[in-house]
This record gives sequence, structure tokens and C-alpha cells, in this order.
Amino acid sequence: MTDMKIVQLESQDALSVSATVGTMGMPGLMGRTYAALSSAVAGKEGEGEDCDSSATAELSDGPMPVGFPYCIYRQIEWEKVTRKNPFAMFHMMFFKKWHIEMGMAAGPGASAEGFTRTEFPGGKYLRVIHVGPYGSVGKSYERMWQYIQQNQLKCDNFSIERYLNDPRSVPSTEIQTELLVPLR
Repeated sequence: MTDMKIVQLESQDALSVSATVGTMGMPGLMGRTYAALSSAVAGKEGEGEDCDSSATAELSDGPMPVGFPYCIYRQIEWEKVTRKNPFAMFHMMFFKKWHIEMGMAAGPGASAEGFTRTEFPGGKYLRVIHVGPYGSVGKSYERMWQYIQQNQLKCDNFSIERYLNDPRSVPSTEIQTELLVPLR
């Protein structure tokens, strides 16, 4: 995990779709959705192709490269999500329904059937890069929550994950996920 940093990000054009899904259903839904999105963004809607799986996004405070996916997790209750209580974790794993928006940075004018033309939300964020399996991302969020509390920051009730490389082309220990918590 990289050091935490407060960044100002610009909004940018995107295509997205919203869903409510349980924790266990997330990987399958995200895989199917991002495959369809990457085909649409690449201009190959319906062909089943996707963006270059060997590509890695260059990290900057600027816009995300076209074709790289993100997920907004809405209605987060930070105190509950960062709780280490085993029962709370079990409950979240099997019963929590997440309200998510899966999207992909897209060029101006991009459109695709079944996806909404939207805008990646710009603003001030606390950012950290989590390196490792998606299943261990909670530890990075715990550190971010501690940082927010220690520095008396105010945050909104959503977070964004931007996926910087393709888990199909790197070992799970090398997956890079940019975690963004919006600050007020």
C-alpha cells in the first residue's frame, strides 16, 4: 500500500451502470459488466473483446485513461464497514447488499446500449493505492478510516475504487487498486 495523499481530481466523461449486489455476487457481476463496458468504450460493442489486459494505468492526479474501470460504492456506513468484529464481518460477507455504480472512463460522445452516459465525480479525495488481492482491500480502508479520524477529516458516505491493472494478467499479489474516499 502506498502512503495516503489528499488529491483533487477532475470530473470526466464515463459510461456506467448501477446495481445492488451481495458481496459474494460482486466478482461475477463486475467481470461481466467490465467486459461489456470495455468492448463498448473500445467501439466494439457486442464483439466480446475488451481493452488491453496487459495495460496498467499511469497514476497521476489527472484524468483516468479511457478504458480503465472504476466502481463507486454508495451508502457506506464507515463505522460499520471498518469494524473488526468477526460477526460483523461474517454478516457483511453473506448478507450486505452493496449499492454500486460500475463505470469506465470514456471519450466524449461515447455511448452503449444498457449503459448510462455519466460523469466520474471530481473533487477532493483521500487516496491510497492498495497492492494485493481484492479480498484484502478492507485493511487499506481501515487505515484510511483511522487517518480520517486522527486528522478530524469529514468524508462522504461513498468510496471509489479505480482498477489500475487487469487481474487476469498479473498475479493477485500485484493487483493495483486506487482507493478514493471523498472529503468535504
